[in-house]
This record gives sequence, C-alpha cells and structure tokens, in this order.
Amino acid sequence: MVLTFDIETKNLADEVGGWKNKHKMGVACLVVLDSRDSVYHVFSPDDVPGTKPLDEVINLFDNALDENRVINGFNILDFDFKVLEYDLKIKNMSKKYNSIIVDSMKHIEKQLGFRVSLSVLAELNFNDSKLMDGKDAPAQWKKGNYQKVIDYCKKDVDLEYQIYAKGKDDGIILCKSKFDPKIREIEVGW
Repeated sequence: MVLTFDIETKNLADEVGGWKNKHKMGVACLVVLDSRDSVYHVFSPDDVPGTKPLDEVINLFDNALDENRVINGFNILDFDFKVLEYDLKIKNMSKKYNSIIVDSMKHIEKQLGFRVSLSVLAELNFNDSKLMDGKDAPAQWKKGNYQKVIDYCKKDVDLEYQIYAKGKDDGIILCKSKFDPKIREIEVGW
C-alpha cells in the first residue's frame, strides 16, 4: 500500500531568486493518492473549496510511517519535501520518513546517470501524457484556476503511482534521454 504525492507551487524558480531558493516557491496544492482506496486527498494553504489545510498532510505521512507503508513520488526528495518543509516550518521531514520513501526519479537517475522527465516516462511506459507543463501551474493558480491546477496535480500523481506500480510489478521502466532517442529498459528495485 502506497501514498503517492506531488505538489504544485505558487511561484516559478525565477520568481524566488533561482533554483537555489526552490524551497521558497510556496505550495499551491498538494495531492496524495492512497492506493488502499484510490482516494485523492487534496491540501492547500489557501482557502480553496474541497481542500484540507496543508499541515494535515502530516497525519497521512505519520500513519504511513506507523504502518510501514511507502510514500512515493517523483523528485520528492530534491523538490517536493524541500518546498513542503519550508511552508510548514518543519525541518528534515524527508529524513523522518526516509525509511519508507521511494523517489522514482532518484532511482532512475542513479541507474542512468541523468534525469528523465515524468512526461517522457508517461509516454514510453503508458502512452499517456501530463495535462499541462508544470511551468504553467503557478500562473493558473494566480489566476484563480484552482481546480485546473488540482486536476493537473492529480494527473501527475496518477502517473507517478503508475510508474511505481509498473516498477514494483515488472522490475523495469522504459526510459530514454533527450540526447539519445534509444529506448532503454532499466531495472528498478523499489
């Protein structure tokens, strides 16, 4: 049983002084998919209908830790946890949950020596795609298009869960580099 999560931010990196300040990008929304019941839990620091307060995500993560369930995501160690820790003013969240975290991007990057985008993985492994480019989400949030951003985040979470499940079931993920069109099968051990 797995919790898969992703966040969308309120700002782009260049709006907060570059990627060295990614932690300051601000959580717009955070979506968690619980594989036990296929329910999406949506959190936001803003007063958005249908969302829970952002700090309540800690309850889900703590329960996952207590039950030795996996917390899964794509680039969550280098990005999502950094932004979330800053917004919640909690240090070292990723260290607290480290024993149950699967960051599929980290596993894939370790195998290949370079990063592969979620959109490439979705296309190669499921013939699927993201709903929009992540760079568009902050602008949409600022325009008040909250549901559009939440739906986008849900789709990413779904793709991230599918990657986890495929890797868990098959032991392989299809990948390719933007510099080399050759499709590779890489072994994953999560």
